[in-house]
Amino acid sequence: VTSEIQAMAVLSNVLSHFIDCVYNSSEKDRVSSLLKTVFKSVWPAIRNYSSVMNSGTYSHAVKLLASLSEFQVTRKCWKDEVLEVFLGPVFFIMEKNCIFDWKVTIDNLMSQ
Repeated sequence: VTSEIQAMAVLSNVLSHFIDCVYNSSEKDRVSSLLKTVFKSVWPAIRNYSSVMNSGTYSHAVKLLASLSEFQVTRKCWKDEVLEVFLGPVFFIMEKNCIFDWKVTIDNLMSQ
């Protein structure tokens, strides 16, 4: 397992809880800069998922997006990019374990 996969796995399991602990509800708007930075790091794995899907990076990146999509401020940071991937021609070619996380992400971004 590469360090990139390990880092993505740790982020997907810890980052949303960390944000909840560090920022109280009145400071959630300050999270947008952190979310943009995280998204810039995760975006290559999401965008080029046909080439990295087998490495495990893609599934952890999708799990990270799902966990962070619960924040209201996420919608304005990520909506256009996530919809671009969703409407792409090869979106539905993915591992089964990613389907639920994509459902959560898209549901959160559409319902907020």
